[in-house]
Amino acid sequence: MKLSVRKHDIDVVEPQRLVSGSINLVRCQFTFDETWDGYGKTAVFATFGGVWAVPLVADEAIIPWEALEAGRRLRIGVYGIKGDTRLPTVYTEPLFVETGAEEGREPDEPTQGKWEQLMAAIENGLLKGEDGHTPVKGKDYFTEAEKAEIAQAAAGMVDAPEGVVLYTSQSLTSAQKTQARSNIGAVSAEEVNTAINNSLGAASAALDEMDEVIG
Repeated sequence: MKLSVRKHDIDVVEPQRLVSGSINLVRCQFTFDETWDGYGKTAVFATFGGVWAVPLVADEAIIPWEALEAGRRLRIGVYGIKGDTRLPTVYTEPLFVETGAEEGREPDEPTQGKWEQLMAAIENGLLKGEDGHTPVKGKDYFTEAEKAEIAQAAAGMVDAPEGVVLYTSQSLTSAQKTQARSNIGAVSAEEVNTAINNSLGAASAALDEMDEVIG
């Protein structure tokens, strides 16, 4: 950052971004008019949180990190001493200090969910079954993956176990129906009707013969 000083006046001619947490980073370079010849100079950095004085070396000074407090407005001034004479400037216009990234602390381990806490208790032998033994996975309790697999099997989304018959509705052709009847020794509806008609015809003929005998 570069500043120009003319007797009591001071102006920022080349600003620099101010960020809190910056240490030994923001260097101020001052140029003075002839009024300041022979003076020992000190830069002053002021905020509402305090005032810090830094002697100039080769007309330069580094802003103290304490003066770069986040959200503060920094003002810069200079005063000079020569014998018993003191020459001060006014302060610059306020310079806003932005918030810089902080070092922070190591993050805590995330809190376990109910399922993770249950698993940890079982693995550590803290949780016992009703009979006093440690619950066994797949017998006394099931994982979420196992529950999902069981649900899929129940919904017919995985291969059915051996011995389970899977029914699928389907339509048969006439030839397939005939073959099926032949396989089980069944007859068709047409064959049944023919047999019934033949029986009825024979019964009718027998009745006619009885009527002739009686008549």
